[in-house]
Amino acid sequence: MRKFTLTSVLILFCILQSASASLLQITATSGDFTGTSGTVISGPLEIVFQIDSSVFDGSDVDNSNAGINLISSDIPLDSEFVYTIMNSPTDVFFTVGGISNGAIGISSGTDDFLLQILNPLSTPAYSVFSFTQSTSAEFFLNSLSAGDDFSGFSLTVSQVPLPATVVPIASGLLSLIFFIRRKITNC
Repeated sequence: MRKFTLTSVLILFCILQSASASLLQITATSGDFTGTSGTVISGPLEIVFQIDSSVFDGSDVDNSNAGINLISSDIPLDSEFVYTIMNSPTDVFFTVGGISNGAIGISSGTDDFLLQILNPLSTPAYSVFSFTQSTSAEFFLNSLSAGDDFSGFSLTVSQVPLPATVVPIASGLLSLIFFIRRKITNC
């Protein structure tokens, strides 16, 4: 009976660990962009990345690449992919982009983007989505503060379990199977 209790505790621990450790996968899809000189780039343009949810611990973070992975982007990026987190009393501002201008900066004539998401864990919403291209001096920008409309844009934030949690869960289940098999054999 004692081994069964120990095995049960181990399995419960593994399940709780897998539930708490997760990645967020964020998919930002744009509608059409109108540049500063009136050039229109038809959407959709999509950026997909994953970030470890533990980075949202209430601390401000400046231009970090820890725990983030750019999966795909329809917008070229000519520098390292980084993020910045700024916490206010009421909101979390989560910004991703290239390090060459900082995650919260963007400069014409570079392949760079700036995507700012408001409250990514609770009520994710676009704040800013802009980009530049090395072939043009034009900015393509949509911003809530400028009164831009984000209709036609979509933002999806979903949790993805970490692959590393599969091993503890599997070992807990194998232990349980071994214990049950041994109990049946001994009876």
